[in-house]
Amino acid sequence: MPVLQGRTRLQLRQAIARHVGAYVSSATAQGTTTTLKDSSLAAGSASDNVQAWKYIDFTSGGNSGLWSIVTSSTVASNVTTMTFSPARTQTESADTYILWPRWLPPNNVNAFLDDAIMFLSGRFYDPEESLAFCGDGKTTKFDLPAEFAEVHEVWIRTYVDSTDIQL
Repeated sequence: MPVLQGRTRLQLRQAIARHVGAYVSSATAQGTTTTLKDSSLAAGSASDNVQAWKYIDFTSGGNSGLWSIVTSSTVASNVTTMTFSPARTQTESADTYILWPRWLPPNNVNAFLDDAIMFLSGRFYDPEESLAFCGDGKTTKFDLPAEFAEVHEVWIRTYVDSTDIQL
């Protein structure tokens, strides 16, 4: 099984895309605010509107983190031009994207990842505790040691119910 630690959210989303039949690619020519051009799609979609109603999820460039719905697609000279809505920043050559199938909106993929992260949080990692961060009531910032993989809980003591007096 491959090691998942250290993968970025984008790498996880691309892995999900490969498993559900989504298409991970990049634009091969400059488009407009409503079109993206890709010559690598033409071989598998030689007819018009094959890509219509899929979700185009921009993963780089000026539209990174945004997605739109492909309203139509045309193939000419082995270049697929996808028209999408709503309009975004002009697409450039080498802008990367994921073309999700109609039944899997990008918001659902993000929700699946969020749920998985929340489920594993505190279960996957061995708990590590440090009492070195005991404060004096005035200190509000502590630097975490590099060996900490995550912070799962922070406990704050608001009072002390006993006092030890040593003679």
